[in-house]
Amino acid sequence: MTPQPEVSPVEQVARRMNAWVRGDAGAGRTIVTENPGSLAWLADPATGLVDDTTVVVSAGPRRQSVELPDAPGLWVRAIGAVAAPGDDLALGSDFYLETLSYAELPAQGVAGPTAVRLTTAADALLLAADASAAAESGLLPPALLNPSVELADQCAVVGDPTCGGRRLERLAIDRDGVVRAAPGGRPLGRAGDDPAALAAAAAGDDPCVAPEVRDALATVDGTALAHLVSALRVVRRLSRSQPSAWRVVAGDTALLEPARSRPVRPDRLLLTDGAGYVVSDGWGERAFRVSRGVAEVVEAVLATATADEAAALVRAHGTASASADDIERFVESCRARGMDLARADA
Repeated sequence: MTPQPEVSPVEQVARRMNAWVRGDAGAGRTIVTENPGSLAWLADPATGLVDDTTVVVSAGPRRQSVELPDAPGLWVRAIGAVAAPGDDLALGSDFYLETLSYAELPAQGVAGPTAVRLTTAADALLLAADASAAAESGLLPPALLNPSVELADQCAVVGDPTCGGRRLERLAIDRDGVVRAAPGGRPLGRAGDDPAALAAAAAGDDPCVAPEVRDALATVDGTALAHLVSALRVVRRLSRSQPSAWRVVAGDTALLEPARSRPVRPDRLLLTDGAGYVVSDGWGERAFRVSRGVAEVVEAVLATATADEAAALVRAHGTASASADDIERFVESCRARGMDLARADA
């Protein structure tokens, strides 16, 4: 077995910080605190928030003297802040994170890793408008395709009930000691509080964004938002090995012209780079390159509720024909490869 290269502490923290920004579930508990007084509380075994897998980032001004506890987990000192748009955070000279609001992103030059947050209802509605446009055109917002940009709090954007913030897997503690699941999220309590009380507070309405953002997201097309987030994940992963101008096959770019359907399964995507097609799950972990004919079948399956309907759509508007039996065999073969194409609402 080829030995794997050792990952430096800064690399570990950088990876965890990216997951912390997005709100990935299952990434391990990551805590960013700008309150030095919270360190002893976090390090106390009785608190129960820190173990060997935890990453704790103690952020603050350069002039601030902080002694990191000798406790389980990975504890690092960072210069700067993450609480508001315009803040930046640096771990030595190897990792730098800037925070912007969604409205600011198009006008700002991105020089490195950047967390883009929904800080107001206007931010949320702007993202929703971009998601709706992407569902119609297949073209993703250019600013979000920058590999250095992370759309923050994706769990809240898509309404994911498994969000790490609900289980205190991601925490942000501000200068005043207020504990949140993420910067800008609703307060869960204060440093020093019983973690059980924090967990109870996190279990209510989504804890990762402000109430006005949550309320604005509740008024828009959640399917289009979820599809946008999934597409960004998949395009980012595909671009690592196959750099290209990927776009989603949907709306105006639909292969079966009259379908021109908006996405119905955010966790299943059909994409093209102009030279071919890829069908992928919503994370890009399973992705298969397919021919034009197979891509048409995939689109038909995702746009209809039954094999008969899918077959009729392909026969009427595709480049090849397929019977309902053909469709069912195709869906079953995809399922055997770990790609279930069945409509969730079928």
